[in-house]
Formats: sequence, C-alpha cells, structure tokens
Amino acid sequence: MFKSFIAAVALFVLSGCTELQNYYAERDAAIAARQDNTCKSFGVMPGTDGYLQCRLFLIRETRNY
Repeated sequence: MFKSFIAAVALFVLSGCTELQNYYAERDAAIAARQDNTCKSFGVMPGTDGYLQCRLFLIRETRNY
C-alpha cells in the first residue's frame, strides 16, 4: 500500500513538471514570434546582421523585466 502511495505521489509531481514545461515552451514561442514580427516590422529580414541585432536587443529587453 505504501509503495502505491509513493508511486501515485511521484506521478502527481511529474505531471506537474510536464505542465510547467509546456507552459514555458508556449510562452517562449510566443515571445519569439512577437520579437520576430517586431524586427520584421522595422524592415530587417531574418539572416541579416540587422535582424540579429534587433533580436538580441529585444531578448535583452525581455530579460530585464
């Protein structure tokens, strides 16, 4: 009985970790898409130095919050 209780607790904890990982993955993808659109709206295209500089600037700005 004790072993099944431990197994149930472990599954509960692990399922919470998976949900948290999914949340962060979705959040990071949304931030990246927003940054991509922002840089493109300035007229810089992926693969250029300007685009890289724009994305690095936005990443640094995001991390400051």
